[in-house]
Amino acid sequence: MANTKVYEVITDKVITRIKNAIENKESFSWVKPWKGYPLGNYLNYLSDGAENMKQYRGINRLLLDGGLYITMKQIKDLETKDKTSYKVKKGSHRETVYFYKPRIVQRKDADGNPMVNENGEPIMQRYMIMRFYPVFNVADVEGLDEVAIEGIDTEYDETALSKKADKIVKAYCKRTGVTVKSKKGIDAAYHNNADHTVTMPSKAQFTSLEEYYSTLFHELTHSTMDACGRVTDHKKGSEKYSFEELVAELGALFLMQEVGFDTSKTEINSTAYLKGWLKVLKSDVSFVVKASTQAQKAIDYILDVKYENTDSTETEVEILDDDEEVA
Repeated sequence: MANTKVYEVITDKVITRIKNAIENKESFSWVKPWKGYPLGNYLNYLSDGAENMKQYRGINRLLLDGGLYITMKQIKDLETKDKTSYKVKKGSHRETVYFYKPRIVQRKDADGNPMVNENGEPIMQRYMIMRFYPVFNVADVEGLDEVAIEGIDTEYDETALSKKADKIVKAYCKRTGVTVKSKKGIDAAYHNNADHTVTMPSKAQFTSLEEYYSTLFHELTHSTMDACGRVTDHKKGSEKYSFEELVAELGALFLMQEVGFDTSKTEINSTAYLKGWLKVLKSDVSFVVKASTQAQKAIDYILDVKYENTDSTETEVEILDDDEEVA
């Protein structure tokens, strides 16, 4: 499948959700409503537990419902191991997980000949392969549909979540020198790249705790622009400006997920706003995929975690068969 086709499939899903929200006069969120529920691979959950499991990242955060997922191969392996039968329920829909893997090959010249340096050594080139594979939510698999998610609090504790969020912000600011200032009475939040300052209204001015942290996380995502190599301008409506705004929106929502906040309380209600994003997404099918990748990179930087760098000017698309081992 061509790279552009994959972008079209992903973007069409997001566009459909936006259109449905407009037509049904419903609120919209870039990510599925989230409240402290893990989003990951079932076998990772079994081996690592909910608190330490590998969670799906990037564009998958937009496309998957909260929960645990499993491939058909993993279902068959479990059947062999457990000596039982796990069947996907009739009428269930499979979802798709997307991920990047690096590939290193020898560069070729314009005539297709392998290139070497002055010492006769191969000149190697690194690029990313975009892979995808089908998965099923364990809720749609008989025998796994009543899996208890241990390690996740059933009670929504705003105080505990606020402390967790503050700890993330404090650690990030201490490490990077970014400063968060609160100004009582102002009606705007913004990041000043010149002095690495984020200015926020007071917490009491927000309608909810979730709205406050969503706004703060949005501005903190902007503050990663230089460190993560993003370039923007200040002309509203320009492609670079729109891209940076979507990166910040997704970065905020991804961080809300990381903390465990209820993202349904930060949904978008403006029809005009959503129509503006429809226009942008229709003009560039790679827009939302690239923005989600950059948003993931930004929150990795904020959280100070290291993952494989997926930046690349060249991306090959490759299908991962059900029979191939899934990391």
